[in-house]
Amino acid sequence: MLVRVGVCIAALLMIVLPPGAVAQSQPAASARAMQQAFQSAKTAFEMLPEQERRRIQESLALIGDLRAVEGTGFSRPVLDAVLAFQRRARLEATGLVDAKTRAALAAAAKGPREASGFRLIDDERTGVRIEVPERVLPKRSVNPGGGSRWQSADERVTLDTRPVQEAGATLQSLYDRNLSIRAPGRQVTTKRIGPDSFVIAGETPTGRFYTQYGSGPDGLRGFSIGYDKALSSEIDPLVVAIAASFAPFPAPAAPSAEDRSAAASEANRPRLIATGLVVAPGRIVTAASIETCRDLRVGDRAVKVLPVTGPLRIIETDQIQQTTSPGARAAPLTPETALLALFFMLDRGQPTLVAASALAMPDGTVSGPLQHGAAGAPLFDRSGRLAGFVGDLAPPRFTAGISPSAHHPLVLAAATDAIPASAPQATSAGERSAGDLAAAFRGAIVPLFCGS
Repeated sequence: MLVRVGVCIAALLMIVLPPGAVAQSQPAASARAMQQAFQSAKTAFEMLPEQERRRIQESLALIGDLRAVEGTGFSRPVLDAVLAFQRRARLEATGLVDAKTRAALAAAAKGPREASGFRLIDDERTGVRIEVPERVLPKRSVNPGGGSRWQSADERVTLDTRPVQEAGATLQSLYDRNLSIRAPGRQVTTKRIGPDSFVIAGETPTGRFYTQYGSGPDGLRGFSIGYDKALSSEIDPLVVAIAASFAPFPAPAAPSAEDRSAAASEANRPRLIATGLVVAPGRIVTAASIETCRDLRVGDRAVKVLPVTGPLRIIETDQIQQTTSPGARAAPLTPETALLALFFMLDRGQPTLVAASALAMPDGTVSGPLQHGAAGAPLFDRSGRLAGFVGDLAPPRFTAGISPSAHHPLVLAAATDAIPASAPQATSAGERSAGDLAAAFRGAIVPLFCGS
């Protein structure tokens, strides 16, 4: 239905009444039909995502068909530009920006867009989103108003983004202030204010300027561009394209296909959930609650969790045939005993073995700055004997991105027969360094992943 209505737009725009026509109702009917057709095309256009509407307007500006922008809605200038492009591209002149028209328009604007180096920028200084022709404006700096500045190499063209930080400033007061600027030969040629934005454009004896501001819940944000009048034929279309792209308070950008693919891939990757200790060939022990994981993995292979009673879980795997396992501490664990936790955490997506100092607490817990991945990890005393295991971690609290010391459950090694009696006892006397202990038992510590 929309296509048929769009055809009416093109046809009605070419209607010429014969001289001396007496049927006064005919032009009135044509005007009503034209308005209805325009409204249908407008509805179809405004159903498109905002970013798509902005891109269409930019493209129409870059190829020279759109010479003014009034927000992201469908205006008469947009209709005229679409019809002009469709006729020139030998498409059906419907006024509808359908998929075929969008594809042809994107192809036509590709050359001018690449030649100008347009890039969508989320300006960190102001929060605005705007397309900047970086090949035309390669120089970037900070402007005195606290926003960003882009300039041509010869500084004959300057684009500024601006935040409004004055208390009590309103869109109307800012509009009035810009209109009241007095400079020799300055002349305002365009001025328009709406509920949430305004535009002021004009000329000076040697240049042109364009200013646009928008209001939102976080205040006022805008941009302005000034350029040498001698460059008008080159810069005028770029100004319209920049204005079409401008979003003072942008919604989060929709993820690209690559971003969605990467997110899906990341979501499907096995996630690190705990750390285990190899106590015998093919046997791993952990104190983490791994029962909820239906696809427990060591490396890239699934493993078997044996049914046990007690606080420790036993995992069987044929991937680990031999290792040097620690001996259990014979002496009781007293409060304030210095311990060392060896566990895996992710560093740039890769499991990395880390060591963290900890203390046995009077309440039977262990205190230390343990990170995600330390659940179930072994705890050693400073002579190298296995003192126990970290239970399930308490919910993490982060300060400046780091989890500080907190109390976590402690499972004593002596509380279970999961550690074989034949495990070799550590023989070193005296205190050993964290590095020594990590090196000694590196092969016995394994990361545990869950694939679902």
